[in-house]
Amino acid sequence: MKIIISIIGLLLISSIAVAANNVEVHINYPADTVFIGSYNQLEIWIENDVDVIGLHLGFEFSGYSGTITWDMNYGDFPPANVENDARGAILFTYLAYGFEDNYLPDSILIGGPAIPPYEGLPAGNLRKCYTLHFYIPEGISEQNFCIDNIFISPVGWAFDDGYQAIAPDYHGCQNSSTGNPDCPAICYPVRTTARVCGDTNDDGNANLADLVTILHFIFHEYPILSPWVISDVDCDGRLNIGDLNYLANYVFFGGPMPCQYCP
Repeated sequence: MKIIISIIGLLLISSIAVAANNVEVHINYPADTVFIGSYNQLEIWIENDVDVIGLHLGFEFSGYSGTITWDMNYGDFPPANVENDARGAILFTYLAYGFEDNYLPDSILIGGPAIPPYEGLPAGNLRKCYTLHFYIPEGISEQNFCIDNIFISPVGWAFDDGYQAIAPDYHGCQNSSTGNPDCPAICYPVRTTARVCGDTNDDGNANLADLVTILHFIFHEYPILSPWVISDVDCDGRLNIGDLNYLANYVFFGGPMPCQYCP
């Protein structure tokens, strides 16, 4: 069974010269681990050293034998979402097909042209562009979750401002062809977690130190330990000032506990 999610659009973000035509995929960045009994965030990061006016990126998920649910409504997120600098500056649509069962392999397709008034993806450093969400239920054995870069007809992977097709790098590997990406799949461990809800710094308790961790993340972009849902204490699908207020109310005033989706 295949699930195809089509994400249509291009980004408008600040221009910074960087390394060559790179596509990076992370799950639960920066830990790169899939967690059992938890909502997981799949992040797609992109960097490019030339302006890109078209994207057509395919990924296949495999290597995992248990059930998986592509979440349709966690917080205010759809299953496929535009992130960070891309928000508010992208022509964005997705279609989902084939939810007949919950087993891999599944595929996603990310693509679209730079249709005016959008100008395409300027050269820029590595940034998170898209996220997807999925859930792995309790009772699943620890194993691996793999992501392969694949070609989906009829077009190539990316196009520069001269309409030349580009085969992006994939996790440090250079693909030799836009029509036959030959870089190997990457695999992440599927693991259980005993983390406490709201325990953003993993010291075993939800307390004042976790408020400081969220504060640093929001204003200084310090990393949040995975699974990220543990830090999303208000269950809105984002790590922001709302989580800071929610956790402060819990720690100091006996307010409601962090979100029930935390494992």
